Amino acid sequence: MRDLARAAVDDLRARCPPWASNVILAGLRGSDAHGTKLPEGHPRATDDVDAWGICVQPISWYVGLEGYRSLVRQHWAPEISPEGFDHLVYDVRKFFFLLRKGNPNVHQWLWCDDEDRMLVNSAARPLVENRAKFLSVRVLNALGGYATAQLAKMEPTEGGRQAYQGYMGDKRKTLVDEIGYDVKNAAHCVRLLSMGIELAVTGKLVVHRRFSERVRLMDIKAGEWNYPDLRELVTDLDADFRDAKGKTELPAEPDLDLIRDMAVTVICDAQA
Repeated sequence: MRDLARAAVDDLRARCPPWASNVILAGLRGSDAHGTKLPEGHPRATDDVDAWGICVQPISWYVGLEGYRSLVRQHWAPEISPEGFDHLVYDVRKFFFLLRKGNPNVHQWLWCDDEDRMLVNSAARPLVENRAKFLSVRVLNALGGYATAQLAKMEPTEGGRQAYQGYMGDKRKTLVDEIGYDVKNAAHCVRLLSMGIELAVTGKLVVHRRFSERVRLMDIKAGEWNYPDLRELVTDLDADFRDAKGKTELPAEPDLDLIRDMAVTVICDAQA
């Protein structure tokens, strides 16, 4: 698995367009980072190897006219990824913007296991070292919102089957027909609520799920939960999440001054 993960990150860096070539931080996301990927060859496995990266462009892009009001060169994801891989690279300024908003996806990049971060440039080390200072209730709100969105996507229609979503491939649609709901949406929903509860209580974003929950999530992805039991689990987790969120000691807002200062420092340090 490590060889495949390394290959995914290497492939990401090799395929980056020139403007995104200065990758300072890269690793794994998705089921690889969560430890919830179904074994290779499992008949209901649908996960790719998801790799992410953060790039820094030349200083002229940030302080000159080249990047003024530009909507391009903020993120890169190939229209067609290599088979088995799913790549995503953010420009560092977009990364900091999403970090400030409390986007849990980019926060997870800083909280994944060390072995799942396969490139850490010296300019990027302060991001990982200060990751706890970027957290706030904004992240909790986003986790709860994402979980609600996943739940809405997997609700069965009047015919007792979930409607297809545009992003589904043929194999995923077949699983919806077979099981009655999208097991991937379901696993995402359960994981997001569990991560939110832990974050609210501990102040830490635990990306790689503990063994007991990994087993549960993999069972859900394998279609071993019927919908009524799954809906009951989600209802209980949602209640626990709301209770924990109401008692959390996380700040309402992240340290915006730190984020601003670090954005400048990282961009400058990555120019060498």
